[in-house]
Parts: sequence; C-alpha cells; structure tokens
Amino acid sequence: MQDTDELNDAGYEIPIGCYVFMRCFFSADIMLFDTNKGSRCILDGDVGYPSNEWKFLNCDFNTFFARLVTCNGVMFWRW
Repeated sequence: MQDTDELNDAGYEIPIGCYVFMRCFFSADIMLFDTNKGSRCILDGDVGYPSNEWKFLNCDFNTFFARLVTCNGVMFWRW
C-alpha cells in the first residue's frame, strides 16, 4: 500500500480499489491489483499515461506469476 499511497500523493490517478504490487526499475511501469475485478484483476499501468488508458492483462494472477518466474520452460530457481 505504501507504493500506492506514494503515487497518489505524487498526483497520479490510481483508480479506487487498485493497489500497486510491483514497480519496474528504470521505467514508469507498475503492476496493480484491481480489487473490483474478478479473476482478470492485474492492471498494467504506466504512470506516463492517464489511468483510463491502462490495460488489464489477459490472464489470472496464478498464470501471471507462473509466466513471470519461468525461464526456458522451467522455474528460474532450477537453473
């Protein structure tokens, strides 16, 4: 919630019910949970654009994280 509060305080329009769970280094990209949505709840945000232009990922939370930690077909910690 700290990142969400910081971005709101800085003037960014984080939608109500959305919470930042990941900030990308060296870019303006953020990933948010939208508690108002069902299984497709991950919002790809870019603080350089208005929040109404941000897009939802076409996957659920589990699929998102499985893809995030996979490298050449296996979980990265097995390399």
